[in-house]
Amino acid sequence: MIGVPSPLLVWSLAMMALAAGLRVRRHERGPAPRPDVPLPIRAARVIPVHPALAAHATTERIRLALAAAGLAHRVSSAQLGHARLALGQAGVAVGAILAIASPRAAVAGAAMLGAAGYLGPARWITLRARRRRGQIVRELPDFIDLVVICTESGMALDPAIRVASERLPGELAVEITQALRELDLGTPRRDTYVALSDRLGVAQLTGLIGALLQAEEL
Repeated sequence: MIGVPSPLLVWSLAMMALAAGLRVRRHERGPAPRPDVPLPIRAARVIPVHPALAAHATTERIRLALAAAGLAHRVSSAQLGHARLALGQAGVAVGAILAIASPRAAVAGAAMLGAAGYLGPARWITLRARRRRGQIVRELPDFIDLVVICTESGMALDPAIRVASERLPGELAVEITQALRELDLGTPRRDTYVALSDRLGVAQLTGLIGALLQAEEL
């Protein structure tokens, strides 16, 4: 005689099947998009810091790295300076708490955690900017090829650049679209292109912009 399964067994099997189905659906959809700004940097804004010290933690190098990383619209240089100082203070505080368990390592632990909290955000921004510059360098040949194809077909240079930025995906298209938006708002062409070059800091793109400006002058 076949026994009837218990309700607990049926419920367990149903939950296992549901979990397996959710795992498959999550795999098919791909990994969830990660936020651009790490949680420690976003959470550091609630830690009070001295404004003068936070301003000292904000440098021109950080501002340029934020622009090159494409995060200037998400995090300002002042906010990142605040986060650096706040995380440094938090690291020192955690080191002091850990010193209760091991007093001998109090100074070294607090110094290491404080340095990690202070230097970590700037290091993360620098690495992100470096990766984004590399991606723009890889996208630049396709962008140039499409612009050349459009101009050889009789299209003017500005419409060709606009078409290329609309047709091609990637970080370079995002930056070119922003530059075109500034041109539409009345910003002088030279100022827009120079700002684009300074914002990204990509030597290949700087050379291309210099050639475009020279061609316009001639």
